[in-house]
Amino acid sequence: MRFSEYLHAAEIEIEINRSHDIKLITILDKTFPKKLYEGSDPVVYLYYKGNIDLLNNKLVSLLSSKDVASTSLEHATKVSSIISNNDITIVGGLTTIVDKFAHAGALVGNGS
Repeated sequence: MRFSEYLHAAEIEIEINRSHDIKLITILDKTFPKKLYEGSDPVVYLYYKGNIDLLNNKLVSLLSSKDVASTSLEHATKVSSIISNNDITIVGGLTTIVDKFAHAGALVGNGS
């Protein structure tokens, strides 16, 4: 692929992100969450949507295997609701069905 093709692909990705209100933040930004670059495997950039300041709170992420029972999804929702009611932010990449239910549970609770 030529450089101009990579550049065009990047411009398309930027426009798609902009149209969905998805932002990019890097480790060089003053508002980059400190927790993300502390430790042995720091994050250097992050795509996000919503309030980036929530990543400065206490954080929890629910993990799952690929095969998830429906009761696990109910538990993810219930546990996330309880967690968010205790001022803890639920994080995830929305890559699994459990992420979706965990975020839904957070919205049932205090919503972060």
